[in-house]
Amino acid sequence: METSFSQKQLDFPGRVCARLKDAREFRGVTLIELSRRTKISKKHLVAIEACKFDELPFATIYKKHFICSYAKALDLDPEPFLSQYIEEESPISATIPSPSKTLLYSQPTTLHHFFSKLPSLLRITVILIFAGAIVGYLFLQVRHILEPPMLTVYTPEDGFVTEGNSVLIQGRVEKEAELFINGIDIQHKEDGQFRETVPVSTGVNTLLIEAKKKHGRITTDTRHVIVQSNEQFSLVK
Repeated sequence: METSFSQKQLDFPGRVCARLKDAREFRGVTLIELSRRTKISKKHLVAIEACKFDELPFATIYKKHFICSYAKALDLDPEPFLSQYIEEESPISATIPSPSKTLLYSQPTTLHHFFSKLPSLLRITVILIFAGAIVGYLFLQVRHILEPPMLTVYTPEDGFVTEGNSVLIQGRVEKEAELFINGIDIQHKEDGQFRETVPVSTGVNTLLIEAKKKHGRITTDTRHVIVQSNEQFSLVK
């Protein structure tokens, strides 16, 4: 009697979903009773029996667990059903895990496999984090391009008085920026330091120092240098 029953249960034809359903109906187990045994909702059991595995809101590893739980609840060996499910649903052949290890993740070989094994909510969270990081990076790059460049002038001080015919301008500028003094292009060092001697004449001289970036704003610093004759300079002293 037991041998006849064993042969009967191995004769269920078709896809794994049809075999599971036939096995349940053969044993006279209702979906409600099966749901109680497996802790799987009736709605999800109906989807499994209809081979609508894509409608289950779970990662593949949990779907495999459902197949094992379904078979065990009917006192069936889950290995053949799990093997058939993997063969039918997986585009790439996979090693059949033992029932005790069905909840373990296999090591992902590609980014696509990694995302496919994540629950939907976690997958969306990871995607949003990646998208946020990209947007943040682009925002910082655009802001860096559009914001005015750094410019610091050490000497001369505004209102500097001298009797010479030249004045030394020293300072530092953002290394990606171009530097101009009274419209003349001035070269600076790789670290942004600059040192330039500019001719001046008697009277008030206006020195306009400008830092420009290719697509950004301009930073300016204006210094006034007063050049006095030797006689005027002596009187001031």
